[in-house]
Amino acid sequence: NCNLRCVHCYLEPADRAGENVGAEMSTAEVCALIDHFVAAGCISLVITGGDPMLRPDFADVYRRAREAGLLVQVFTNATNVTPEIVELFRELPPTLVDISLYGATAPVYEAVTRVRGSFERCLDGIRNLQEAGVHVALKTMILRANAEGVPAIRGMAKALGTSFRADAAVCVRLEGGREPLGQRVAPQLAARLELADPARHPILRAELDRVRALPKPDRLYDCGAATTGFFLAAGGTLHPCVLSPAIGADALQVGF
Repeated sequence: NCNLRCVHCYLEPADRAGENVGAEMSTAEVCALIDHFVAAGCISLVITGGDPMLRPDFADVYRRAREAGLLVQVFTNATNVTPEIVELFRELPPTLVDISLYGATAPVYEAVTRVRGSFERCLDGIRNLQEAGVHVALKTMILRANAEGVPAIRGMAKALGTSFRADAAVCVRLEGGREPLGQRVAPQLAARLELADPARHPILRAELDRVRALPKPDRLYDCGAATTGFFLAAGGTLHPCVLSPAIGADALQVGF
């Protein structure tokens, strides 16, 4: 579920409109699965959406994960950060709150989110979290709707004292809808925007050197899905990763 209507979103329109909320796990079911994660040796958890802060029981789920000893990151659009959530994070700090920022001005940002007033709500959320001492990072998607504004977003992140990353990997919707693909930019533009930040050069170089040193796989590419991580959908289905929805099992019925 999400309160924004982003042009590149991989969620289906019914999910983003909150029409399928009744199919989500209960608080007790989520918390029971968190206990199974910990018992199996998991050490880190990302709580994401949509926007997870729209769940009325977000604080209960987050608290259970933190008190179970998990390192918790929260992915959010920051437009739903309430004073109660700020106090929760002050009490039980997350490893990171990773915030999507799609523009440095309201026109650019809201051309992506398609919700008027969402830009100021996002900035308020960022400020409130930072003032509480919460570790915040900013990221953006490189899209046709905002590509020319990516340098300004990077500059805003620098001014706010946060890390920043950009991603050009626009995917089809989870049910196969191809509409988001119209937001893909040319590879040359994505590379130019990535390389425009000199601070990224040593990071990219280190990653290139690391990959080059690996043994050549016998597959098209290596992937950590179901090996170093997994994805639990809101309804309780366990998948190898968020981008493999066709493969899965009902964790509530068969167990984690």
